[in-house]
This record gives sequence, structure tokens and C-alpha cells, in this order.
Amino acid sequence: MKNHFKMSRLLLEDLNRVCEIELSAQGENGWKRQFFIDELNNLYSNYWTISIQDQLKQENTIVGFLGSHIVEEEGFITNLAIDPKYQGLGYGKQLLLNFINRLILEKVKFLTLEVRKSNLKAQNLYKKLGFEIKGVRKKYYPDTKEDALIMSIDTIQEANFQAFIKTLKDKFSNKV
Repeated sequence: MKNHFKMSRLLLEDLNRVCEIELSAQGENGWKRQFFIDELNNLYSNYWTISIQDQLKQENTIVGFLGSHIVEEEGFITNLAIDPKYQGLGYGKQLLLNFINRLILEKVKFLTLEVRKSNLKAQNLYKKLGFEIKGVRKKYYPDTKEDALIMSIDTIQEANFQAFIKTLKDKFSNKV
């Protein structure tokens, strides 16, 4: 059965669910509620949720979120999490595709993120969407002292990249 999803701006009333997702996806070292509140008040922050319609409850259920900072022509993904119960179903990919499409419309030229060196699942997704490894931040994560890979896309406004994203978005929207 095809699930219908909806992307929305993160609202204050969504924070309980977003904090649940953050805790289940990142554990005790994940972001705390106050950090999300601070981010919502940050002029450069853009936070999005992805939700699906729960047929039993007749309401939308948030299954993931993406946070970013956008300053002029540069974007930086600060956080991305999908509820572990919904991982592997394409919601992370759909969230990223829609976000990148928004960046295209906003004339952003560069997009960067950091990912744990051990998070091969996320790295593979990012690579499929055009991210490339650009560097390493040694001992970046304070909980484990694990390195972070710096991944970025610097071709967002190029016609070939935009056609690639459109093709992926069109192909993938028929599956989720």
C-alpha cells in the first residue's frame, strides 16, 4: 500500500514527537528539547517534518525531521532523523529530495552535512543523492570521539544536477 506523506515546517506543537524521534534514533546523546526551541528561534534555521497519514487514528504521524541552516547561498544540514520504526521505507530519501528541491528554488549553491564515519547506511543514501566526501572532522562526536565525514554537494544550481534530482524525485514519488 502506498503511503501518502506530507512535508511541513516544524512547529512548536511538533516538538514532543520530534524529541521522541531524536531520542529513539540518537539515544541519550541526541539533541534536547531546549536545543530545538533555540533552533526554531534562529533566523537561519529551517526545520521540516515528514509525516504519513495514520489510517487507524485518521491523523498524520510525524515519522522524521530535517534541520538546516541556510545563509545566503550555503546550506548546512544540522540534523536528520527518521523514527527507527520507519527507517528503510524511503522517508529519509523523500525528505532529502524535497529539501534539495527547495534549495534549488531558493538558489542555494552548496549543501554540506556531517555524518558519523560508522553510519554507512546514511552515507550510502547521501552518495545516492549526489553528496561527496570532502573531508574528516577528527573526534567530532563527543560521546564516542568518533570522526565525522564532511559530505557536500556543490552543484545544486547546475542543470545536470537539477535534472538528476527531478528524475529521482519523479521516480521515487511513485514508490513511497
